[in-house]
Amino acid sequence: MSVAERLAVLTAVDTALADLHRLVAVLSDAEDEADALNRLRRAYDFAEVQAQAVLDSRFLLLSRSHRARRAAEIEALTEGLAGVWDPPLEVRAVVHSPTDVRVVLDDEEHRVRGTDLEDSLDRLVQLVRTALAGPRRRRVHVTTGLVSGPVRIEVDPMNNARFVHADEEPGPLSAR
Repeated sequence: MSVAERLAVLTAVDTALADLHRLVAVLSDAEDEADALNRLRRAYDFAEVQAQAVLDSRFLLLSRSHRARRAAEIEALTEGLAGVWDPPLEVRAVVHSPTDVRVVLDDEEHRVRGTDLEDSLDRLVQLVRTALAGPRRRRVHVTTGLVSGPVRIEVDPMNNARFVHADEEPGPLSAR
């Protein structure tokens, strides 16, 4: 699911849950799931994926903590689509071996160990996201120095990463 689609789904769930009386009224007259889906689409002008997300929602989503997390994610996705995450932060990783990668984040060296190069780079993405991209709400470009493998990894705060090889054009970010 793209960032724009995720934002649309979260916004739909937030909209529907904001007025529970209306949501219950819309759903209580539905004959079955298909009818409920159609009623949600008409009542809220939702796309099918948005209406399905509302139907799939659990009412635990009504708790304060879930509402706060959803609001923070909506804000982050909106900022990301508006380009607030730019310009990206630049970081350089050093691949000592396929199982040993080192990177300096905020003047502190971090050592990432994996079972192979792919696992090491996946762990590097997780580290960069949790230590830098997420807290700072910024995209991060990690230069790897690899000749055979990705020369750059682009990480954003929302679980997306793109591995760019020297001989290819960068594609869209994907959840990783």
